[in-house]
Amino acid sequence: MKKQKVIEEVDWMLTDEAKNDPKLNPIDLDVLAILQFIKDGKDTDKNGFFNIILKDGKDIRMSLQGSLKDFGVSCDFSTVSRTVNKLERFGYLEYHRGFYHKDTKSGRWPRIRLIKGTIEKSNQLSNIESECYWIIESTTEEECNNIVRDNKISYCNTEDYSDIAIAQEKEKEKENKKEKLKIKTKEEVKEYFSKKYTNCSWETFLKLNPSVTSFDLPLKDLEDCFQSVKQSV
Repeated sequence: MKKQKVIEEVDWMLTDEAKNDPKLNPIDLDVLAILQFIKDGKDTDKNGFFNIILKDGKDIRMSLQGSLKDFGVSCDFSTVSRTVNKLERFGYLEYHRGFYHKDTKSGRWPRIRLIKGTIEKSNQLSNIESECYWIIESTTEEECNNIVRDNKISYCNTEDYSDIAIAQEKEKEKENKKEKLKIKTKEEVKEYFSKKYTNCSWETFLKLNPSVTSFDLPLKDLEDCFQSVKQSV
């Protein structure tokens, strides 16, 4: 059997205590170090928690399993899950499972807090208003806790790559597409204006060229494009 080694690219993120802990094997250390790597790119809440999805999936932008793969460590989800559970039992991290309530379209991301074993980034951010609290619609942290306390979680999807993550990624994608369409439309409008007579007022231009309102832009944006082209002539 090929002997596993800790990834050199993230080895320096680990403390000597973690590296010398006989209870931890190379995959444990890789997971711990990569969690710190992921944390470095995220905001944390006031208690040090940050969002983390364990299982990789088609619509998931970042996950622990996917990040391991990016660093050359291919492992199945059961290995990732067992390792996180082991690290929590030995006091290296604290993990809160995520959930998504389909009826209310609300929930909370899976979250992790690193307790020991890694070297913190010197300028690590801390922001209670970060994405680490939750996410779609307007559910508050208190309401999320009530769902768990009242056992309503039985009606929820609690996968580690949960619906809440997929839903948010899809919303982001829709917004990105809207923005791209808007930019493209503005460029088309400016090209349209550049070929027209613009040495007049906006009101006059509208009367002479009523077809301009067929562009998928608010009237104010159309006027801004008109004035921009007019000033550049």
